[in-house]
Amino acid sequence: MIPLFGIPIVTIFFKFFELKCKWILNIFHWLGKYSLELYILHVLQKNSFFYAANICGCDTIEVRRILVITALLLSFALCVPIHDLIDKQIAKSKLK
Repeated sequence: MIPLFGIPIVTIFFKFFELKCKWILNIFHWLGKYSLELYILHVLQKNSFFYAANICGCDTIEVRRILVITALLLSFALCVPIHDLIDKQIAKSKLK
């Protein structure tokens, strides 16, 4: 029942406190804009890192935690340039 009403309640909350929580809304807007790139990048990097760690024989919980954090940070750093690159490729394909 909570998931059904959770998103509308949060939406109403942010609309009600829009002036006070503008920075939170900006963060959500940014994450929504780049969500696909963030998801794909972190999954690809995490799986590549896990595969490399498995080959090296250092596949432990501590190493996995570090690799997940590294994949997330790299995804945040690379998502905007990759999003721009995708937009340029789409624009080129529309011109042809």
